[in-house]
Amino acid sequence: MEIRLLTADDAENYQALRLQALREAPTAFSSSEADERNYSLETVAARIAGSLPENPTFGAFIDGALVGVIGLYRAQRMKTRHRGMIWGMYVAPHARCRGIGRSLLNALLDYARTLPDLEEVTLSVTRGNDTARRLYSEFGFIPFAVEPRYLKIDGQYYDIEHMGLRL
Repeated sequence: MEIRLLTADDAENYQALRLQALREAPTAFSSSEADERNYSLETVAARIAGSLPENPTFGAFIDGALVGVIGLYRAQRMKTRHRGMIWGMYVAPHARCRGIGRSLLNALLDYARTLPDLEEVTLSVTRGNDTARRLYSEFGFIPFAVEPRYLKIDGQYYDIEHMGLRL
């Protein structure tokens, strides 16, 4: 397994994995496949590599194939630049139970700790996604709020839990 920062050259593989994630795990993301399916490769490239070093996207590769991703968005305003938000974590089903999610999260947190004045990161997890929540808790993330009915998919509502970690 290789974990590395994604570049614009990874846009096509990232887009394919992202659309798979949105299809296979619609309750895990606030975006939908319909929202993102028509993004150009230029848009995708800018999303994953256009705002380095503060907003990295990491990928996990097995035998050269992208099988997992995680991103960090750092707030840009002076009053909130001490905070970052983890987004888009996903590991393809065939690659799960190999420590890939743990490795991605570890790489992102190691990177985040190198960013000047970044003091904490937050993330959101859909209630009921116990595997992800357990992983985040093992890294020291602490829940601080629940938003009821945050997602609405096919008439069903899903709550999300916000968690934070001080770096």
